[in-house]
Amino acid sequence: MAIEAARARHATFLPGIPVITLFNLTGEVDAAADELLFRRKIVGEAMADEDLPSLPQVKDSVAEMLVAMGIASRAAIDRLRSSAMGLGERNVCLGEVVAEGLESAEAIQSIVQRLAAAYCFSGPRKLVVPYYRLKDR
Repeated sequence: MAIEAARARHATFLPGIPVITLFNLTGEVDAAADELLFRRKIVGEAMADEDLPSLPQVKDSVAEMLVAMGIASRAAIDRLRSSAMGLGERNVCLGEVVAEGLESAEAIQSIVQRLAAAYCFSGPRKLVVPYYRLKDR
């Protein structure tokens, strides 16, 4: 349910074109993630508090929170800030990806890492949704 809510919330800030976000990758990747979460829920493997990183006391900077939690390095965030193709009021385009290029685990991992790090454009109570434009070829 939480992933569906995140997908819906993110969709409200996106342009009406085919895109990939952290909560809307490709059908196969989303289906695999949903299946994994469902199986964990069925067998009672909820995430324990100790599985989650401790939250630092940084409350005014999403970028600092991402660095402190080990989600992104400061260098990765600086690269993203200088290379983002388009920063809008509530979204940021990180570039374009070709659907056929999303077949390898390495490609998906790289995209997921950049999408996660790109939440650095958000602020307290202001979600800025990072995305890639999805191209057919």
